[in-house]
Amino acid sequence: MGELLALDHALVSLRDPVEFPGLLARVAKIVPAASILAFASQFDVRSQEARLATSAVPDYPEEWLRRYFCQGYSRIDPVLQSYAASFQIVSWSPLLQKVQSKRSRAFVREATDFGMEYGLTCGLYEAGTSQATLFSFSGKELEQEIRHQTVLHHLVPHLSGAIIRASGIPANPARVDGLSLRELEVLRWMKEGKSNWEVSRILRVSEATVKFHVKNILGKLHASNRSHAVALAMEHRAL
Repeated sequence: MGELLALDHALVSLRDPVEFPGLLARVAKIVPAASILAFASQFDVRSQEARLATSAVPDYPEEWLRRYFCQGYSRIDPVLQSYAASFQIVSWSPLLQKVQSKRSRAFVREATDFGMEYGLTCGLYEAGTSQATLFSFSGKELEQEIRHQTVLHHLVPHLSGAIIRASGIPANPARVDGLSLRELEVLRWMKEGKSNWEVSRILRVSEATVKFHVKNILGKLHASNRSHAVALAMEHRAL
């Protein structure tokens, strides 16, 4: 837990792009990831151009990444398709084991040769914006314990903010200065991992009132979820 909190702070404080791969390596020590690949993208509607940034831990199989793009595997990758449809954490092996077409089976065989048959894909997509992040964590143990998914769910907003800053992609503005004192108070307890019910007991208000404040917080910060809201508030030094 201490290392996780220290990593949160390091990700929020990141400004030098050179340091980001080292932070990914620290993530790989907290969750048993054999390799990690990180993407950040931004699509400019006016120029119809996309900006893409990537980063990986040193032992990521670069030859696999090269073949993935050269062969156009993104069009048949069931993991990528599932993630794009839900923007939720996706386990690789259940989807890879169900492929039917000849080309898809060849894709799975090649992925297996590179040790990429087990893992988790997750990220962050901000509705109404042009920014998205995606993180691929390979490793069989990642799929076997729900604890690892919980840790990644916590880390993804911090990782997303860090890679966006490191890539030079302009961050979407978060209306931290628009938060009321009560919303900041709720946000501080959210940072401590308290549920809506626990916050309602602490503040001596109804749970419905806390839910109302949380909804306002997410809206003002343009946050996708509670962890994202906390990460944004920490980045803007509101917490």
